[in-house]
Amino acid sequence: MHRWLFIAGLLWLPACGSSGGGGDDAGVTINPGDFKAAVPVPEIKDFRVEVEGDFVVTFDLDLKDDEYTLSGPAKAMVSVLIEDEVDAPQELTVVLVDSGEAAAEEAEALVAVSEFEDGLWQFELTLRPGMRLQVRASNSLDGMVVSKHGLNLPGLDSAVARLWRVRVYDDKGAQTASWPWYWKDDASWVEEAPDGDRRGMYQMSGPVLTFWQTDGPDTDGDPTTVDWKFQCDHFVDEEYFLPCPYERKSGADGLVGQWVRVVLEYKPETDFQDPEPWTETLTFTAEGKWFRDFVGSRGTASGTYDMAFLQEPVEGEELIVMEGDPEGTLVHLVVIRSGKLLLSPLVGW
Repeated sequence: MHRWLFIAGLLWLPACGSSGGGGDDAGVTINPGDFKAAVPVPEIKDFRVEVEGDFVVTFDLDLKDDEYTLSGPAKAMVSVLIEDEVDAPQELTVVLVDSGEAAAEEAEALVAVSEFEDGLWQFELTLRPGMRLQVRASNSLDGMVVSKHGLNLPGLDSAVARLWRVRVYDDKGAQTASWPWYWKDDASWVEEAPDGDRRGMYQMSGPVLTFWQTDGPDTDGDPTTVDWKFQCDHFVDEEYFLPCPYERKSGADGLVGQWVRVVLEYKPETDFQDPEPWTETLTFTAEGKWFRDFVGSRGTASGTYDMAFLQEPVEGEELIVMEGDPEGTLVHLVVIRSGKLLLSPLVGW
């Protein structure tokens, strides 16, 4: 290939000469305007993102891409250190872009509050699942640069599709069992429970999750039929995933207060076509009592609860032992994130 290009170049040169004969005037006509000096472009020296939430997570994006799973919109602070041969840093045009849908060079600037302070460009904006956050800067000579790396924020559907695990505890806070529950990219799931595998399917539409079981222990054994089916909101982030979490209805902080969730249940009597909604309100009092009330056909329940000590405590995780439920004593891992109560969430593997 290189030899062919060389020969082709030799054949092309005479055609570019003057129309006259030989002599000093023969050869290639060079127009100085055909050669333009490279336009200097800004240089991004430092690019950091702080994502706010129940706690602040910081990403340094100078050397590599990073990824973070959001459960929904989240506030973020971005700082950029940038230098340029043409303009002072504060005179540059510096914007944040979402390159998840369009090339970073062409993507529209994200809506953000920006200022230049202490030698840094600083931005405040709202991040959302599905974004890829990058920086774009240009100077007065139209020299433009895009940050080589960025922060990837998976969409909610792709955030769910991974290997999770179920954790079971006793009332003393000791973990007694754990098994995998794999939610796959092909919209299927497999729970490898001790009493046998359970299998099913799921669909995502933004925060709404529809999921159903097609096979498992004590079923009809026909994987083409539906055993049960529900639809509700879900919660997912870097560490936890849970269908049908509770949302805070009252109470300022911690577990005490009222929590509510709304679930659509598809029933076999309607061939799993027409879902019936039910609302569950779960109340925890400061005196150690709990109450559960269903608006629907599931009745009410109440009892007492106590906080158990986790033998290997993790920040943000607690354990509650709930006495008085018709099904017996319930022991739940408890996580509160973004105003949602997660009872026994699936944990990242």
